[in-house]
Amino acid sequence: MTRNNKETYGEKYDDSPFFITTPKGEDFGPYAINKVIDAVLDKTDLHHKTPHDLRHTHAIMLLETDADFKYVSERLGRYYSQY
Repeated sequence: MTRNNKETYGEKYDDSPFFITTPKGEDFGPYAINKVIDAVLDKTDLHHKTPHDLRHTHAIMLLETDADFKYVSERLGRYYSQY
């Protein structure tokens, strides 16, 4: 999908490092990310999770596999809460 979008938008494609992006490769804002998460959760019986909850879950899962603290810190990168 990403390859097709890169071909479609050419030089206007923004090659974001984030997993969830717009078709043009641009970053979603926090409101849009919550909408994506809610759309996925509406199809399951899971309860609501915020992006920050998912960040914590990711960190815990890494640490439970004995990942090094420095690696986890680098993987999570810098986070600026919008709440």
